[in-house]
Amino acid sequence: MRTAKRGALGGASNEAGASHRAGLAALLAVYGLLEEPVPWLRSDAPPVLLRMEADLHVDDVVVDFRDGTRVFIQAKLSAGRRAFEDTVDQWCRAVASGECKPGDELLLVVARTTATYQSLADALVSRRDGASPTAAAAGHLQQLRRLAAGHGLDASGTQRLLDAAAIRVVDARDNNPGEALGTACLNAAVVLAGHGQAAFRAMRAAARTQAEQRSSSDQGIWRSWLTDAHLPLTADASGSAAARLEAGEQAIKRYRAQWAQTQDVLPLADLGLGLTSMTVPGMTKNLRATPPGSENKDDKLVDAVRRQGRLFLVGRPGAGKTVASRLIAARWAANDRAPVPVWLRLRDLIPRLPATGPYRLEVRDLIDAALGDAQPLLTEALLARVEQGQALLILDALDETLGHRDPVVEAVTDLIGRLPADLDILVTSRHSCLHSAGLLRLPVYRMQDPWHLTDTLDRLLLAVAEQLGDEAADVGWKAERRARIAHSRHAEPDLWRIPLMATLMVLLIAQRPVRAVPSGRAGLLQEVIDSSVRQWEMRRTTLTVPDTAPELTADVLFDCFDDIARLVAAHGSAPWQHAHSAVSDRLQQHWGKAAGTAAAAARHILEHWDATAGVFISDIPQGTLTARTRLFAEIGEARWAVRNSAALSQWMDQAAVERPESARLAASLSPLAADALINLALDQGDGMLDLVHAAIKDGAVFPEAALHTYRQAQLDRLTTFPDRHPPASSEYVIDLSVGKSPRAEFIIRLASEDLDTSQSEQLCAAAAAMSPRLEAVVTALCLEQQAQRNGREFTCFRLRACPQRPARCARTGRSRGRDASSWPVVIQSRRAPTSRRVCCAGCPLWPQAKALRCRPVAGVRSVRQSLLRPDRPVLLDGVWGPVWLSCVPASVGSRCE
Repeated sequence: MRTAKRGALGGASNEAGASHRAGLAALLAVYGLLEEPVPWLRSDAPPVLLRMEADLHVDDVVVDFRDGTRVFIQAKLSAGRRAFEDTVDQWCRAVASGECKPGDELLLVVARTTATYQSLADALVSRRDGASPTAAAAGHLQQLRRLAAGHGLDASGTQRLLDAAAIRVVDARDNNPGEALGTACLNAAVVLAGHGQAAFRAMRAAARTQAEQRSSSDQGIWRSWLTDAHLPLTADASGSAAARLEAGEQAIKRYRAQWAQTQDVLPLADLGLGLTSMTVPGMTKNLRATPPGSENKDDKLVDAVRRQGRLFLVGRPGAGKTVASRLIAARWAANDRAPVPVWLRLRDLIPRLPATGPYRLEVRDLIDAALGDAQPLLTEALLARVEQGQALLILDALDETLGHRDPVVEAVTDLIGRLPADLDILVTSRHSCLHSAGLLRLPVYRMQDPWHLTDTLDRLLLAVAEQLGDEAADVGWKAERRARIAHSRHAEPDLWRIPLMATLMVLLIAQRPVRAVPSGRAGLLQEVIDSSVRQWEMRRTTLTVPDTAPELTADVLFDCFDDIARLVAAHGSAPWQHAHSAVSDRLQQHWGKAAGTAAAAARHILEHWDATAGVFISDIPQGTLTARTRLFAEIGEARWAVRNSAALSQWMDQAAVERPESARLAASLSPLAADALINLALDQGDGMLDLVHAAIKDGAVFPEAALHTYRQAQLDRLTTFPDRHPPASSEYVIDLSVGKSPRAEFIIRLASEDLDTSQSEQLCAAAAAMSPRLEAVVTALCLEQQAQRNGREFTCFRLRACPQRPARCARTGRSRGRDASSWPVVIQSRRAPTSRRVCCAGCPLWPQAKALRCRPVAGVRSVRQSLLRPDRPVLLDGVWGPVWLSCVPASVGSRCE
């Protein structure tokens, strides 16, 4: 028989020794998963940390227990003399260096032993138990003392070594008793029944890898050894520690899945308008914020939270802070590698604060506020994640804590100081709480308008159309609403930059029938601001006004809004005391409140419009009030003027000159205000007439007799406008007005008004004096107005009957014939609705356009409402994009290209 070489024997021995150490470590980790003490160790606490090949004197396996003690283990296959002496040498150095402290253990763990060393092991146990040693045991102990002295330990050190030393026999290699013990412990308690042995062997293999990497592991890593091996774990909330841990992990998975379902979801149901939530792909990525010190640079909010970890996000009311914070939570929840999100409103912490300071909170208070008390398993799982720094705390709406803000900030600041440094935190608030960011020691990011807001609003319009069903199935329904939205966005750009206001505007325009939507600009603004109070602020906070019935709270708030707005609009800003006095007077005179109650209620109302709604804001408490956007002050002042009819005329005389926007809005709200404005305009002329024109566009209604006089006054101004803008003052200036005519622009503006026949002829004559093309445009617009006034449809046959000179194609010179299909047509671009081209049968574009048949149209100004085959737009060339063809005289367009 061949004898193995010495090197091969040494390699096999090393392999067996490594397997022995790994099996021992795996068995210790099993007790750690069970959270039970190891029966053959002194500590009554379970293992919590396992280190292998540690940089310590006893380095094979070092175990930390929950009670703070440690066990230093030297693992040998057998207890020979040389192995024992080497172990004692390591023990002595551990004692001498102070690594081994009182309560710790020094272990020699062998797979097999001899009678001599078993006798020494028994002697050490007897000594620890206080029993009198036998002669043989005393001899073994004395031999150990001599070895300790030989390694330099004094009597005290030797005593500590004897107190800590122990020898154990454990063999956890394949098919050995230790493996059977580990298998039995794991079976059903940690993994499903029947998988115990596979689980133990997987843990032993992982422990061996850990030894090679000289790393440490804890309960989470021990559990990952099993999940990486794809072993089925037992989940039982009342079972072993590992089973409870698995039950908690599954609860977190369900929690993550629930949050992940809201990823990129716009929560329309929160508005209380009968809508369901809508998914907007990429919505989370479009969120923007400005980092501190970078006023002109926007950052993706997702990237800022991921990179910064902790930040304070501020934004104006309606900017979408709560929606953004929930979208962040959903995105984090959808990624298993990301910290688990914990989202809560800070106002929900108020009931959990102590009655008096110092104000303190615990992590459990935050979890309970986020989840409620009905999910104890998930609560414990999230609590562990937060304490381990593996969570993202999202604390929303600090501004909603109102009078409890300081206690909440104090409690949260204290809690953050006690949490792990790598725990991520996001706090959101309006600007009224900006000073709290310094107390929380968080960098401030400012919420910006999201990218692609226009696309989101269009999706919202389509969602409403789908909800309405057949009523909104027609293409014309969508085209008409889009046109109204585009007009409003052009008229009120500041309002449409606020996501909440923009959303309410779209819903107001889309959900109601055309006749039910306020026709005037002022009425639309008034209604959307009212909706923001009644359908948003009243739903998200509990608004109260002293001595006021809940059902009247919104009416009182909105009524006093006008008094604040009047002061701010008149002076650009208003001292808090002046606004408080005005509101208090209104509450006494109109709402019948006593002086003391009115003063108290006025404070609540000012606080609402400042800190809560953020409409009239101040940088410091009870400081100077300014309007978030001047539009709020203007519509409020207009409402204030309308309700004070006795002083309306006097107010109009001043406001029309100093604050024309307020006067214009007031004319749209009240016939009395409209009369005052047009009488003032007819008296003063010039710019005041233009203000009447703007009010007409807003939907203001004026007396017919006054309107006729106004239009004639406008026609009389035609000769005062120059035919061309003057050239630029410098050759280095790009002159955008080259070739443009103020008079032609004014003529086109007048053509859109409802002129009578005589006035239309005057306007057409003035246009003809400038150019035939302008004459054709004015003729078409005047005919459209006449058709609308007579309640008739404006068609190409009405244009055909027009006693104007024939329209001609600018390139071919061809005029329209009797056959309407041979008429020149106007080509209007979707991308540039104000740009039109003209072609006829002799033009290069005609072969592509002639297949389309003309339909009656509503005129040049409303080509979009009379689209031909809108579901299949024709691409005439790559520059102009999709176009629609409408049958309009060629001279209405610019030129044939």
